[in-house]
Amino acid sequence: MANAIPPLLGYLGGTGPGGLGKHMALTDVAIRKAKPGAKAVKMTDGAGMFLLVTPAGGKLWRLKYRIDGREKLLAMGAYPDVSLSEARRRRGRSPRTDRGGQGSLAGETAR
Repeated sequence: MANAIPPLLGYLGGTGPGGLGKHMALTDVAIRKAKPGAKAVKMTDGAGMFLLVTPAGGKLWRLKYRIDGREKLLAMGAYPDVSLSEARRRRGRSPRTDRGGQGSLAGETAR
């Protein structure tokens, strides 16, 4: 078989067996069960949005995006004040979808 792909290639790019680059979206249950550790942990939801679980126990929504090649980080609020569905709505209204935005959504700030 001349077109056979070696098994090793399945691991390139951070994908593991069965993963094939697919990503599971966050669930409310997974967020509630998340416990703080010694270091901050990012729980990704996709399209640049993640929940940052801090060592102090805070659960903070963040959105990483780029405008004109420069990386930006937008703070979208804290869980549970901002629910998973609300964070996803805010992700849809982010400055990356509106080129005129200056990095904030209803009072949130970008760094």
